[in-house]
Amino acid sequence: MKNVTACPADGSTFVAQAGSTTDYCYPKELETISDYKYVTPIFLSIYLLVGNVMLLNLLIAVFTSVFEEVHENSNEVWKWEMYRLVEEYDKRPGLAPPLVIIEDIWKLLKAFWKQTCRRKRENRESYKRKESF
Repeated sequence: MKNVTACPADGSTFVAQAGSTTDYCYPKELETISDYKYVTPIFLSIYLLVGNVMLLNLLIAVFTSVFEEVHENSNEVWKWEMYRLVEEYDKRPGLAPPLVIIEDIWKLLKAFWKQTCRRKRENRESYKRKESF
């Protein structure tokens, strides 16, 4: 009887009928891979080297995009924080606590002047505009 050999896709050999000889899907010269034991580490080292270089490039690209995004927003954040700082110091009194009353009196006089004297000047300008028509 003759042995029928099938070679499935996974590389294993299937012998349909048992016999005294074994058939293979590859030539008998390739049965031992002792000739290729130096090739595998070389390919593995090349693969790992290329993989590490690619991952390092990806890491650099991610850090660059994050840095650019932070750099674009930094000027706006700085302006906002400076505005908050100026507003905070503007609300505080300019003089020491015993002399704060002088500043309060000054603000009161300034508000009173705006309500009385400035109103007259604004009315005078509106009269000038009416006369020119």
